[in-house]
Amino acid sequence: MIEVKLLGGSILKSLGTQILLDLENCNSDILDDMEFIKATLKKAATVAGATVIGETFHKFQPVGVTGVVSIAESHICIHTWPEYSYASVDIFSCGDEFNLDMASRIIEEGLQSSDSFSKVLERGLRQGQTDGGKDK
Repeated sequence: MIEVKLLGGSILKSLGTQILLDLENCNSDILDDMEFIKATLKKAATVAGATVIGETFHKFQPVGVTGVVSIAESHICIHTWPEYSYASVDIFSCGDEFNLDMASRIIEEGLQSSDSFSKVLERGLRQGQTDGGKDK
């Protein structure tokens, strides 16, 4: 586990890393293709070293897809807006072997995004909260 110093001097015991992706100028037809999106997220998970344990997807009418690929290491989820050529993706992993950057690239390339923005977050426990919620 990683320890990260936060503003104000407190320490975070990192339990995982989360990447938030805003994918703009994507291929609108792809963003409305639930089977393609499902395959792309599963490919991103497996190629990047994760173990897929489940999936749930929904196709909206008239357009759009939402879905999550559950991985042993956590999850990859997506929500698409084909009418805006936009997708929002959340990749979270608590495993050391899962390459989040590779997963991000596979999804970005699969959706044919020409503009992407990302934010990386370390998720975990604040100092004093590493004992099951009981402050030391």
